[in-house]
Amino acid sequence: MPGLKLLDKGVTYDVGINFIPNTLSRPVWDDRIVRQELAAIRHDLHCNAVNIYGSNADRLIASARIALALGLHVWLQPRLIDGTAQETQAFVIEVARRADVLRQQWHELTLIVGGELSLTAAGIVPGEHLDARVMHIMRNAVPTLQDDLNALLHRLIIATRAVFKGRITYAAGSWEAVDWQLFDIVAVNLYRDERNRDTYRSAIRRLHAWGKPVAITEFGCCSYQGAERAGGLAHDVVDWETVPPTLMHEVVRDETGAGRGAA
Repeated sequence: MPGLKLLDKGVTYDVGINFIPNTLSRPVWDDRIVRQELAAIRHDLHCNAVNIYGSNADRLIASARIALALGLHVWLQPRLIDGTAQETQAFVIEVARRADVLRQQWHELTLIVGGELSLTAAGIVPGEHLDARVMHIMRNAVPTLQDDLNALLHRLIIATRAVFKGRITYAAGSWEAVDWQLFDIVAVNLYRDERNRDTYRSAIRRLHAWGKPVAITEFGCCSYQGAERAGGLAHDVVDWETVPPTLMHEVVRDETGAGRGAA
């Protein structure tokens, strides 16, 4: 928007998420590769920030240290799939305690205490697994969703502030009504698609009503023709039930389309 300065410009970086129990989405870990990829984000993509997320504390801290040394502002997001409230809090606190050591040295580190917890964590939306909760919330109202979510966030931030003294936020889903008084930054995963094309800017403007800095922690689309119309659901062209996963229908690769969607 004219007249506004974009302070942090970056991409998300997955260090491995436990979508499948006892398995990480990034099965192979090599510090040299991580260093090369983060350097490319810093120098080739001209980013000054990176949103690092994953389900392994050692990987999160190792990649954050590399990114900070490269001069990137790190947004560090412990993301545990299907964890109970107690498991989620324990994981966030472990990462927060170790992240505060890095913050004291480099300062440029913001902690994200989770993302879309109404879906990723167990107990707020009915469903044993993430996919079941996604389907449930798409088909059914969950009257207690916002109250239960904010109760969990309240417990998380009290516990987190006891061990982490830097900026703290939360990566909310667009359907989540978060009490942002608790946080230093208003942050939302906000994907643009055919449904919200005309209201996307006004949705961002409303976030500024809290009088705090605003961050869009996830946006964009896949790199095939037409993906920008589906936004955050563009990955649904993949059938993840097959081994290996296959495309449900033919698509045409289009990097420029992804660029237009982001722009």
